[in-house]
Amino acid sequence: MQSSIRFILDMREASAFIVHSGFDPESFDSLLGLFKEHYPVDADTGSPRKFAADMALALVLMYLHKKIKQEILCVMFGATAVTINRTKNLGLDIFKTIFQDNPNDHRWRIAWPKVQEMKVFNDMILSNTMFENETRVLHGVFGFTDCLDVPIETPEDDLEQNAYYDGYLEPA
Repeated sequence: MQSSIRFILDMREASAFIVHSGFDPESFDSLLGLFKEHYPVDADTGSPRKFAADMALALVLMYLHKKIKQEILCVMFGATAVTINRTKNLGLDIFKTIFQDNPNDHRWRIAWPKVQEMKVFNDMILSNTMFENETRVLHGVFGFTDCLDVPIETPEDDLEQNAYYDGYLEPA
């Protein structure tokens, strides 16, 4: 019996890849090429690894892309908690190596948009506001993140506070 993740990897449906890993199949394959270079075929014990490189990569991407409890990952990947944890940690170490070995690779370069692009993005955001008072808070905003839990200073203005915090915090 194959796991649900193996089914998704074999099916290669773009929307399923994006929903679960944040990558389309072609981008996943591109990263997989680098990942395979560092992913050992055998475990430290000498026995074959439980997961092929593509499953290990999918696990790490899902761990980074979604807030999924380990128990759910176990069910999705059809593996024990020990296997999930070891594979995830190995995969994260491989990511660190890949990024350190290729620091200027355009695929993970993070850069601010140009000023004109920021204006276009802000215009798009403002065009979707429903209330006039939102425009004041959203003036100059060119992007946002969702489901990111980082501590920030709490603004004194309630409207500004509402723009930064939606009230949702997934339990750990």
